[in-house]
Amino acid sequence: MQLNRYTFLAFSLPLALGANAQSLTLDVASTVPAIGTDVPMHRGAFTTVPAGGMGVLHDFSTIVETGASTYRWTATSISPNAGMFPTANLALNNGGLDTIFYKISALCCERVGETRTIDVLLANFPAGFTDPVLELPLPLTYNDTWTDGIAGSFDVDGSTGTRFGTLNGTADSYGFVTIPGTVDPLHVLRTTTNVNETINIIPSGFPIPIAVTHIRVEVAYRTLFSKMPVFRTVTDSLISPFITQASNYSEWMDATVVGLLELQADLYAMNAFPSPADATLDITFNMPNASAATLSVVDARGVEVLKKALATAQGEARQNLDVKTWQPGVYQAVITGADGSRSMKRFVVAH
Repeated sequence: MQLNRYTFLAFSLPLALGANAQSLTLDVASTVPAIGTDVPMHRGAFTTVPAGGMGVLHDFSTIVETGASTYRWTATSISPNAGMFPTANLALNNGGLDTIFYKISALCCERVGETRTIDVLLANFPAGFTDPVLELPLPLTYNDTWTDGIAGSFDVDGSTGTRFGTLNGTADSYGFVTIPGTVDPLHVLRTTTNVNETINIIPSGFPIPIAVTHIRVEVAYRTLFSKMPVFRTVTDSLISPFITQASNYSEWMDATVVGLLELQADLYAMNAFPSPADATLDITFNMPNASAATLSVVDARGVEVLKKALATAQGEARQNLDVKTWQPGVYQAVITGADGSRSMKRFVVAH
């Protein structure tokens, strides 16, 4: 009978997660990366994402990898074009020729310029914006929308150009997503952004401008603390009278990095079992020294459901939690030491 019960739990868990998911709110502290942040990502064929909405569960765990790269958030000074973007304070590059320059401010992530390869020019060139483009406003929660204009100009190697258009964004879904290599679903807020801009280029020696239409649609699943989408699909095209340059793909975060969200600086070697938990949950940990620490548990909305002081004795310890009355869903336990050191562990409650 016990086997049948847990077999039922295994099959019903995705439905329970979807039905009881709460929307999360992205904020600056959890979402904005720091200089020196590296994020390994995998790439596969473009896949159509399901419709958005509340409490969804989207499974992308079977997508086949076709390539990989590491996205690196750096100081702008490492680029020879940094002087063209004086307001930028963060740059993003994945090992190729193209680099994006960002201004991180109270509005959050504004794109102030980029170096971009356009095949019709047979060149990689820097181009700035006369008004930064708001790619991701923060804080952001379900049903939030935003719109920002695109305007800029460039002049490189005798070729001049202007650009204008619009970016529209919406947080159109929340729930859970699975990606290749992970075991537990990840609690996410999904954003969809649409870029539609016209780039008028006058190449050196050409009597008339060449109009290039740039269309980009990105659907991105974002967790708290991930610094990059854990999964996204991108369609990006540059269309001119002479050539069409298109890139359509899916991309997801390396599963070891998703795990490191829990395990990095895991000073307390924390574990939580069983997961899913029905009535009780055991939190085990190791106190590295005799000092004060606090155990807290937050639910999928980021609401604190439990907080208690831990015993200060050095060595292995255990806390038993009564979760019978907790709502089904994903929770995160956090141990915080007096010196600010933290360990985190996710677990699932399913009745």
